[in-house]
Amino acid sequence: MDNSIFETYEEIKYNVNNEICICEGISFKPKMSRGTESSGGIIYKDGKKVAETDVMPSGSFEDGGFFLVLTKDKKSYKYCNENGQFTKREFGKKSSPFYNGFARVEIIDEYRAAQYMRGKQRPSYFTFAKKGKNGKFMLMKQRFAYATFIDRCGLGRVVVAGENRFAYVTKKGTVLPYRFLHAEDCFRNGMAEVTLLDGRDAFIRANYDIVEFDEQNRIKVITTLKQFVDLQNNIKEYEESMQSEEILPNANEISTQELQPEQEIQQETKDLQEQSQKLKEEILDYYSDILM
Repeated sequence: MDNSIFETYEEIKYNVNNEICICEGISFKPKMSRGTESSGGIIYKDGKKVAETDVMPSGSFEDGGFFLVLTKDKKSYKYCNENGQFTKREFGKKSSPFYNGFARVEIIDEYRAAQYMRGKQRPSYFTFAKKGKNGKFMLMKQRFAYATFIDRCGLGRVVVAGENRFAYVTKKGTVLPYRFLHAEDCFRNGMAEVTLLDGRDAFIRANYDIVEFDEQNRIKVITTLKQFVDLQNNIKEYEESMQSEEILPNANEISTQELQPEQEIQQETKDLQEQSQKLKEEILDYYSDILM
């Protein structure tokens, strides 16, 4: 797996002997299989006591290598590894247990924590965590204003920080370029329902294609990820070329250049504008407003 867009945060630091955490189950109960179980406030791994808590923790080592635990003051969360050590960093109470190898974590920084303590509304920022090589606790570098979870198809429904449209992030941390008015998280039969920016209902597939169904219930591919990225690049190059055409020569170069008649320049400008409009209408369709 490409870890270039993941960052290793502060090492697992606190051992259970130094800090006893209170835990609570919020989304997923501990699994009772494959040598991992939890009972009586004690976490066991292969019959060995790993950590002790007042109540049952959330998640399972099998789902990602870390249990979700509530800190002693009950204001934030940490993650506990198989050795009974806790992450040095604390995360907000909207953080989730590991599921499919990933956990949604709410990012807390000192400024937002200070604002929150003063009674001001604290905006939430999220990202996803995973277990990296050598058991390291790793976070995606991308931040989100909204995030759910990484589903079994390897995609998570998000809203990128600073944006107001739904998108999907892959398990490698890549945010797909598509944007939607509405999107679903749970993939059924390898696809999820979305609402395109023009209001049409469609589906995104596990291979990142955007498709819709015709009257005979046959799948029609609207666009593929490669096509979409190519279109973005083509439009960018085309618009840059148009801008370069509009640049006038420097004053000291006018005498050495043969200027075209004004009428011819106007006609060329009009033709370029018509070509640009036609290209956007024919190729981009409902994606044109994303790229403007």
